[in-house]
Amino acid sequence: MCGFTVIINKNNKNLSNILKDKILKCQNHRGPDDSRIIKKDNITFFHNRLSILDLSKKANQPMICAKTGNIIVFNGEIFNFIEIKKKYFKDHKFTTNSDTEVLLELFRRYGKKMTEFLNGIFSFVIFDNSKKNLYLVRDRFGVKPLCYFENEDFFICATEAKPINIINNKKNLNLHKIKEYLDFGLIHQDEYTLIKGIKKVNPATYYVYDLEKLKFIFSEKYWLLKKEKKLIQKNAQDFKDAYKEEFKKALKRNLVSDVPIALLLSSGADSSYIYRMLEEMDFQNLKSFSYGWRDLKYDESLLTQKKLNLKKDSHEIVFIDEKDIFDDLKSSIKSNEGPIGGMGTLALYKLMKHVKQRKFKVTISGEGSDELNLGYFNQQIAYYISEKKNNPENYDQFCKFNKISNKVKILKNTFLLDAIYAPDGSILGKKKFDKKILTLDKITKNYINFSKLPKLLHWQDRCGGAFGIETRVPFLDHDLATFTYSNPDRYKIIGNNSKIHLKNLESVNERKKYVVTPQREIIKKKYKIILDIIENGHLVKNDLINYKFFKDEYLSYVKRKDLGNSFFVWKILNLELFIGNY
Repeated sequence: MCGFTVIINKNNKNLSNILKDKILKCQNHRGPDDSRIIKKDNITFFHNRLSILDLSKKANQPMICAKTGNIIVFNGEIFNFIEIKKKYFKDHKFTTNSDTEVLLELFRRYGKKMTEFLNGIFSFVIFDNSKKNLYLVRDRFGVKPLCYFENEDFFICATEAKPINIINNKKNLNLHKIKEYLDFGLIHQDEYTLIKGIKKVNPATYYVYDLEKLKFIFSEKYWLLKKEKKLIQKNAQDFKDAYKEEFKKALKRNLVSDVPIALLLSSGADSSYIYRMLEEMDFQNLKSFSYGWRDLKYDESLLTQKKLNLKKDSHEIVFIDEKDIFDDLKSSIKSNEGPIGGMGTLALYKLMKHVKQRKFKVTISGEGSDELNLGYFNQQIAYYISEKKNNPENYDQFCKFNKISNKVKILKNTFLLDAIYAPDGSILGKKKFDKKILTLDKITKNYINFSKLPKLLHWQDRCGGAFGIETRVPFLDHDLATFTYSNPDRYKIIGNNSKIHLKNLESVNERKKYVVTPQREIIKKKYKIILDIIENGHLVKNDLINYKFFKDEYLSYVKRKDLGNSFFVWKILNLELFIGNY
């Protein structure tokens, strides 16, 4: 976890020292251990370092290759950098024990093909001194962020939008993206952001920017998640056994660090699986953290503690209450540079603040498992519809257990549309294409590349980054992900249980809770405060919403006895607080 900014000054306008200090300061939360600036011709490199591998000053950035004059700024970790050194650079004398120097040497020898060697989470920019190009590269799933902006005076790329906003004096909101969010609940689903002109480098892609022509001259996707026949196992038990071995390899790679690592635990199967594998690997002095709710209806932290037999000296629970909730929400939205996912994301933000106080810089989390292991309700419905002809009894039992219709047409038109769904299968916005029915494979790809995983990774990065914490996601190790995706879905679900290969006997028959925060109750309870914020806010002043319609719908929701879906309020409240920060 680091923060960096690269600025190409097209017209050689002077960047004042005050401006440079502002840029370093605005990304210091991502890398509080060291900050440096290097200038090369009309390019200025800014880097704030979070020291994780090779804690010495020699490993600080920006780093310059002594042989070529190439310069790198890098955010993330290359988990297999030691193996790369041993395999490809036996005779090379490195001056540091860092993965950053390995990246520079890989680029010197292999150029853009360097990505083929990398296992890790990363975004980096390399200045090619001989060709006078900039290379912008992002990891396969987009765990690490990288965005860019260009106008007549500057080309800027950075880990966050904050440094860009300091330089760009003509900041405008991207009204098209705001409308997409309000109408469909879409956010972080493509390269565009809520700020006009700022775009993201796509995952698994590298871009080449020509410093003489002052434009992008090339971009290419260097990796795709594809099914590989050679990885398919003979049966479910073989898959479960092989998955365990593949996961342990991935987890071991994710444990490469020169600082202590903590585990983020929830009540779900994913983080519990990580915990059990760490125990089997005899990981020493494991420290774990969870968040919980004062409302026992939603709190599962104590259940997790009991289920995994967690001791108080090795596991801490941060209980979230409603005190200062609007101030916390405003701070979280500012750090996330946009709306957040729900009260669960706000709880994660507050948990990361606590983890920071406990002096941890690195955490492990379970993101990516749901998408690859049929963790979402409509994935499971799509699976049983596809299997109905072969196993009608299983299909009927699934429908009965979940109290849903067993009519295929109804299920397809309720759960398998091209829309944004909550984990429990309820639609969070308007349907984007009313007639488009998605297959299970299309849903999975959609979740990985478009509607689910990108925003979850964004929120995870920003919530941790706000406090100088890097989060690693072993389920998204690209070798493990390819193995998982290649194997049949029937190996991952039995009866009413998905992720069957991740669960032990005690958790197989537990019913999954999809709504695990008191968000709906809070939104009903705090309606007067929320209406006041919206009525006197920017959305109303700029005619971005119809306040009367919103107020009537909100008050009607408050009066309802059922808890219903509060996302229509959450969206507008988040957007209002984001624009207020902006």
